[in-house]
Amino acid sequence: MRLFDRIKNKIINVLDPNLTEDYKKLQNNHNILEQEYSKLGESHDKLADNYEYALYSNNENTRTIEKLKETNENLKSNIANKILQTLRPKLEEMTLGRLEFLYKELNYEDVQLKEIYSKSIDCEEIYLSKGELIDEVSEEILGDKELWDLFPEEDARGTFEFINGYESARWREKYYFGKIVNIEHISCYEFCTYKLDYSNKDYVEYKKKLYKEVIPRELEKYMTYILKDNPNILSNTEEYLEKVEEKFTQEKLKPKEEKTQQEEHNKVEQTEEEEEM
Repeated sequence: MRLFDRIKNKIINVLDPNLTEDYKKLQNNHNILEQEYSKLGESHDKLADNYEYALYSNNENTRTIEKLKETNENLKSNIANKILQTLRPKLEEMTLGRLEFLYKELNYEDVQLKEIYSKSIDCEEIYLSKGELIDEVSEEILGDKELWDLFPEEDARGTFEFINGYESARWREKYYFGKIVNIEHISCYEFCTYKLDYSNKDYVEYKKKLYKEVIPRELEKYMTYILKDNPNILSNTEEYLEKVEEKFTQEKLKPKEEKTQQEEHNKVEQTEEEEEM
């Protein structure tokens, strides 16, 4: 032992013998602490390795999911393109009545659609989103002026606060193609009743443009939902359109048949009344 250490020990022992023991305990505790810290360092390294592995695995999963989503989007795009190659030329040839009928076949009647889509939040969102698509195309054709600019009186009384895309498009149609047939003054507001001339040439051309654009966009955007209820449009688009045409013809003939039957019934009743007289 060096001279300095011997002198230091003697001084410590003279001043307080317990200091030597405390010092030894401190050294021992320090060694234990170093060992624990070393273990902690090893654990930290393992944790870091595990974190890196978990992060890598998660990134791999994310990449797989993204790749799958991209594949699905490509598949949907290919399916849509396949259908639209056959459908687009047919749309150009269709009358307004046939276009409206096809749109309803793909989407159901408005009332039925609301009932179906109100069963879940997702379906309700799809229904409203399709309305926004109609409104978007309507704006592209007629102009993108806001409804409050077109109808300041109606806007002042809050008519447009909670309307959806379907209603918004109908109001725009009222402005460009409707005529005011009645005005009521209630309090400080004017309440106008509008009437559309559905046979108006400009209106018919507008509606044809609307459906010709909306139907393809819906097919591209809502492929999954449309194919679920109309699978034949994919397996054989030509055949599907032929069946829609047949159904349209049958629906169109129904009122005539019902009218004829009613006329015949009226004739029979009239004959019976005459005979009784």
